[in-house]
Amino acid sequence: MLIFLIGYMASGKSSVGPRLANELGFNFVDLDDLIEEKYRVSIKDFFQKYGENQFRILENRMLHQTFQLSNTVIATGGGTACYFDNMGLMNQHGLTIYFKQGIEELYQRLKQSKKPRPMLSSSSEAELKKEIQRHLNQRIPYYEKAHLIYDEHQMNIHQLAEAVLRYENQY
Repeated sequence: MLIFLIGYMASGKSSVGPRLANELGFNFVDLDDLIEEKYRVSIKDFFQKYGENQFRILENRMLHQTFQLSNTVIATGGGTACYFDNMGLMNQHGLTIYFKQGIEELYQRLKQSKKPRPMLSSSSEAELKKEIQRHLNQRIPYYEKAHLIYDEHQMNIHQLAEAVLRYENQY
């Protein structure tokens, strides 16, 4: 079984994903890490050098490669679900879980993130919150196509693992 974690950047996919994988006895991979390892370039540098369109093509190819895995939790990038037919393909090949967060929570997580976030460097608090809202408005229709929605304020990791197992037993 493949489990694809989707949602906005800093929504918790890369931090909760390994815990979920451990709970289920699965492997864990981060799509961004796979890209960085294979192409030996950071996502930030790739974006700067080649642009978002080229990154999305590369990301789509790497996503296709994950379909060969089994018993793996895969954290995707914040935009992965929104390009090509990635969301449909993830739904077809596995279970998708939307990591839902509000704007204020995302803002705080982005400010505290250890990962380099290009959008943080030149934005004021108000601008950043407005940018998060704009992105969410565009992306939520894709995110909401997920099989499950995970809101850490309503569900803990054990409950999420139980929901995954219930879903797996239904199909």
